[in-house]
Amino acid sequence: MPHSSSMDPSSNPVNSDLVAGSAESPPLNYLFLGNPGTGKSTLINCLVGTALFNSGLSYGGGLTKEFQTRLHGNVQYMDTPGLADRNIQQKAAAAITEALQQSGTYKLFFMVRLENGRVVSDDLATIEIVVRSIQLDEIPFTVVVNNVKKRQYNKMMEKGDDYFKVVALINSVECKPQRIVFIPVIDNLDEQDNVVTQLPADVQRFIRTEAATVQIAPSDVTPIKIEDFKNVSERLRAEQEELLNNNALLRRRIAELMERSSTTQCLWRSVGKFLSPVTERFANLVHSSRHSDPSSNASRHVNNKKAKNGSASATPKDSKDQVVTNTL
Repeated sequence: MPHSSSMDPSSNPVNSDLVAGSAESPPLNYLFLGNPGTGKSTLINCLVGTALFNSGLSYGGGLTKEFQTRLHGNVQYMDTPGLADRNIQQKAAAAITEALQQSGTYKLFFMVRLENGRVVSDDLATIEIVVRSIQLDEIPFTVVVNNVKKRQYNKMMEKGDDYFKVVALINSVECKPQRIVFIPVIDNLDEQDNVVTQLPADVQRFIRTEAATVQIAPSDVTPIKIEDFKNVSERLRAEQEELLNNNALLRRRIAELMERSSTTQCLWRSVGKFLSPVTERFANLVHSSRHSDPSSNASRHVNNKKAKNGSASATPKDSKDQVVTNTL
C-alpha cells in the first residue's frame, strides 16, 4: 500500500516547500484543468509530495475557487476552478484565461471522469471550450481519466472493446488529445483532506518526462466563452448516447480514429496480443481501406490542401498524434 500522510496547511504552509526557479531557465508551467471531483488538486499534491493546494471533499462545488499557482523545483504548478461549477462559472472562465496567459512553455492536463460507462460530458465540454480559446494550429494536450475503479481499470489494461470505446468517446471533442492516460483509484486518498500519497512510478514518469509541451503567448489566448458551455456539454452528451446505442457507428468512429493516427501501426502492434475479435476487425478494415479505396487518399489530399489554405472546412485544430494512448 502506498505511503500516505495528511498535511495541515496551517501548520505546514505550502510556502515552506516552495523552491525558487532557476534565473537562467524559466519555469515550466504544468496547468491542470478539470471540474469539481476530478482530482486536480490531489494529483498535483501527490506529484509534488506535499500539500501545495487544498484538496479533499467539497459539497456544492469545488475547493478551488480561483487561479492558484505554486513554484516548486522550477515547475510552476497551476490549479484552476472548474467550468462546471455553476456558482462561479464566469469567475472560473476568467481564472483559466489568466492561467493560459502566463506565457511560456506549458504542459496541459485535462482531468475527466467515467460514470456508468460514459465520460462525463461536462468534462469533455471543458476540454472543447478551453482549447477553442487557444489560437494555435497545434495544441498538444493530455486527457487524464482519473480515479478509474480498479475492476474497470483492469479491463482497460486489456485494451479490448471497453478501452477503445472510452477512447472513441473522449475523441468526440472537436480538438483531439495527443495522449490519453488512465489512473486507477489510489487507496487512502479519500480518507482525509490534503492527503498526500506516492503516485505509481509510471504516472510520475509520464507527467514529468513524456507529456507534450506547447509554447503559449498571452496574445495566443482569447477569453473563454462560458456561454457556450451548456450547449457544448449537451451536444457531447447526445453524441455519446448515439455512439453507445449504435454499434455500427461506434465501430466506424474507432476505425476513423485509427486511420487518422500517424502511429496506427505502432499502436496496433503494441496491443495486438490483447485485441478482441471485434477490435481486430477494425484494424483489418483500416488496413484494407488504405490499400483498396482510392477515394480515401484523394479525400485526404483535398482535406490537407484545405487545411494548408486555411479553409473553414479544414480539420479542427488538434495535435499530430491524435489517438496515442497510455494506460498507467
